[in-house]
Amino acid sequence: MFTNKTNVAIRIYGRIIIDRSLRARATFSTESSVEKLKSVMEDYRRNNFPQEMPSRVLKMIMKATDENQDGLISVEEIEHLLERIRASDQMSKNEIETAMSTLGLDQGVGVPIKKIQDLFLKKT
Repeated sequence: MFTNKTNVAIRIYGRIIIDRSLRARATFSTESSVEKLKSVMEDYRRNNFPQEMPSRVLKMIMKATDENQDGLISVEEIEHLLERIRASDQMSKNEIETAMSTLGLDQGVGVPIKKIQDLFLKKT
């Protein structure tokens, strides 16, 4: 079950406007898939929560994305997230699968939220 904070985040997702300049491409590398996912999420944060700490926004997004609250984020949950933030046209399913595999998809079930947060908050 979602908490009130999560419900607020989901309602917000439906009202965002996001830059559509990043389009899904037929060719990609594993590293660029992860960077692309990171970029989409950072664009969302910058456009909708510019005053919030990146770690706080990412935590809120991951909590809302983890639909079954198992602590793992699956490919399907990332697809749902991209739909909610109106960014589903920015990454193909293959790119999402590649990114999640690169992040360490656990037996096809999902990637631990902590691992995603650590990677996305790491300075490049």
